[in-house]
Amino acid sequence: MMRNQGRSHPRWTETAGGQAMVIFALTAAVLFALMGLAIDAGISYLHSDLQQRAAAAAALSGVSYLPGATAEATQEALLTAERDGYPNTLPNTVVVTQPTANELRVAITAPAPVYFLGLLGFGTHDVTAYATAEYLPPIQLGQPGNQLGTTATQVGSGGNNYYFLRTEGWGNPRSEGDAFTPSPTETANSCSPASSCTASPADVHQVSCIDGTDTCAGNPDHLLVNDTGGYNYLIWVPQGTTADIQVYNPSFDPGTDNNSTIYTYHDDDSSFPTLTSYNPSSSSVPYQDYAAMGFTLYAVPVLYSRQSDVPLLQDVFCPFNAYALESGQAKYSYYEANQTAGANGCDAPGSTSPKQVSVAATPAAFHSWISLNSYTPTGNDANLFYQPFSDPTALSQYGTQISGHYYLSGGSAGQYFRLRVDTLAWDGAVINTSNSTNSPSVDSSASSPDGYPYAHDAYALRAVTPSGGTGNCAAAAPATCTVSALADMGLYTPIQSGSTSLSFQVPLFYLSSAYAGKVISVRVFDPGDVGGNAYLGIQQPEYTSSTGSAVAAQFATLLTPGGGSPEVDNVGTSLGAGSNTPIPVNGGTAAYGPQSAVVQTSRGGGAIYNGQWVQFNIQIPSNYQAVGSGSDPGYWNLWYGVGPNTTAGDTITVEVQYLGSPVHLLPNS
Repeated sequence: MMRNQGRSHPRWTETAGGQAMVIFALTAAVLFALMGLAIDAGISYLHSDLQQRAAAAAALSGVSYLPGATAEATQEALLTAERDGYPNTLPNTVVVTQPTANELRVAITAPAPVYFLGLLGFGTHDVTAYATAEYLPPIQLGQPGNQLGTTATQVGSGGNNYYFLRTEGWGNPRSEGDAFTPSPTETANSCSPASSCTASPADVHQVSCIDGTDTCAGNPDHLLVNDTGGYNYLIWVPQGTTADIQVYNPSFDPGTDNNSTIYTYHDDDSSFPTLTSYNPSSSSVPYQDYAAMGFTLYAVPVLYSRQSDVPLLQDVFCPFNAYALESGQAKYSYYEANQTAGANGCDAPGSTSPKQVSVAATPAAFHSWISLNSYTPTGNDANLFYQPFSDPTALSQYGTQISGHYYLSGGSAGQYFRLRVDTLAWDGAVINTSNSTNSPSVDSSASSPDGYPYAHDAYALRAVTPSGGTGNCAAAAPATCTVSALADMGLYTPIQSGSTSLSFQVPLFYLSSAYAGKVISVRVFDPGDVGGNAYLGIQQPEYTSSTGSAVAAQFATLLTPGGGSPEVDNVGTSLGAGSNTPIPVNGGTAAYGPQSAVVQTSRGGGAIYNGQWVQFNIQIPSNYQAVGSGSDPGYWNLWYGVGPNTTAGDTITVEVQYLGSPVHLLPNS
């Protein structure tokens, strides 16, 4: 009875061991599955992250082709996804859609591989990643329609009576209102001390060689362009439309016609020598104070990138001195252009003195519209014009030939073009180049003894349908051609008040509905060069809210950071200085509202911000929807107020930009 005492029952041991083995096997299987799930989940997450990055890259690469070029945007997005390892072939699927005119959505679906779970019978599963990119279209500076700037004869006539486009010569002081063309070092200055108007670092155009966003001097096409950039204009030619790009008053041509003062609006006659002193043997060498003007046309395949622009042609107009216009026998003098093959210029070999001409009419370029596409000068006019560059292959690709001349074509989907305006030396030479410190230096061989060309040239631009062309550039929106400044614009406002105070508004820039809720910066250089008191402000247009109700026009609402004071700043002499000084809004009063974008710019005839940048940071309403038709087509206005008997003859430079990257990803929802 006692033999088995203290020993385990064999059956009990076998049963317990078997149960333990089963439990261990089940636990191991579960742990193995969990481990496999964790590893495969990590691998799936890694693949999902790679897909997300590929979708984002594809959306960003394609969205810059919008608006308009949907096929190109889709193709670029698909190519980018393929380069990142996701071709649009099974088992992958890449879907590109366009939620709005300025948005591109890319969805990539691909199988996520399994490894450990495959041993348990689980197969691959599809993972979808998507990204939406938005491209904010360039802010259109200028006025509505197919013409930008006014002509001498349109002053006071309404219609296009807004302002002149303006560029100053390199020898003029920055305090005259052109922030980019005059020498930043104030070689000839009207500021005391000179440093109060000296830009440090030097101001350059947003589109410039120095910033790496445009062509440089000495480029492969040998274009005559300044490294600090030029004034650029964006031209839209609609589908099925042919456009001739014309410049009003393309030559710098000061006159001394005392009976026709309208010409002084475009060229400051009093500062330039008359015929008797227009002599190269003179000790002051006044002819070098004149400036040649370069106009370069580009096709714009990608709206976002200036580096991809295709040069089509460049026209250079030499300066001349017009005088005695009231005599009935127009007179002018000029230096003969160099027409030698491969050696263009405004100073032909052996041209040691200006040619003096007395004819029935001044040259065709004098205060007239001249075609950049088809100008064929005759007689003496041929000595005032040359074309250093023309690409027949590119012109045939982006243009339509009519009567032996190429005009710009909107093609089957519409096409953007760019016109760049450069102020050159009197002989057509490039004036400034860049150095290691990214500030302009002067080519001494092209500069005059007193500094630089001392020109004040005003002009206008328009796109019209040539004879025999298709479409109508001047038709009502949305079929019209448009001309607008790109990034920055120099302008002159020859508006005169009467016996009482005067305020006027001129269209300044257009914002699409894509800017709703965004913050933009409006910078104005050297405002207030007028007699008496002057005020400057920014007015928003009447617009349609998201509820469908109209919101009346009013002064723009300033950004109020952190609940503090409205943000208006005196940036100083240079955009790159990086120091903002808060300035009082509303001219020191609350007459325009507590957050209105209005500042006093002149007090008793003295400019408050002489040679300075004033910056308005404007909060665009979140329900903003630009009005696209009617009497108020969604343009934001420059508001100017002056006192009695005051002329607002003010040259200013305006720069408008979005405070952020125009190409960016939107949050996924």
